[in-house]
Amino acid sequence: MSESMAADVSVEQARDWIEAYKRAWITRDVEIAVSLFTDDATYREGRFVPAMVGSEAIRNYWQSRVFEGQRDVSFKYKLWAVSGAQCFADYQANFTWLPINGIMELDGVLRITFVPGGPGRRSLLCSLLEEWIDLRDG
Repeated sequence: MSESMAADVSVEQARDWIEAYKRAWITRDVEIAVSLFTDDATYREGRFVPAMVGSEAIRNYWQSRVFEGQRDVSFKYKLWAVSGAQCFADYQANFTWLPINGIMELDGVLRITFVPGGPGRRSLLCSLLEEWIDLRDG
């Protein structure tokens, strides 16, 4: 993403995007999740995990990890700051993680970089999402 493509974002716009992300996660809706990102977006779930790049990689991740792997999702967040094209937030999520049939709790931080959406798309899209996650499963 070039700097000229970056979108200055308001607090309201960042909150609207995170609310849509929250709805996608709680409802486990893969298509809503994918619609929040640019076609070439980078999605990094952890600092030492290879990034997912592009719509297909994000779709596959949400299909296998969220839609097929989670139930009873709860998500709350606090928007920390918005600066230029980025926002920073923390979140807490918990859900039934089906591979272990147990509850998983996440405490995470998000850094999201936005660009303007195009025709027929949301007005604001994520081009880069980075997460730092602490988890407890059991």
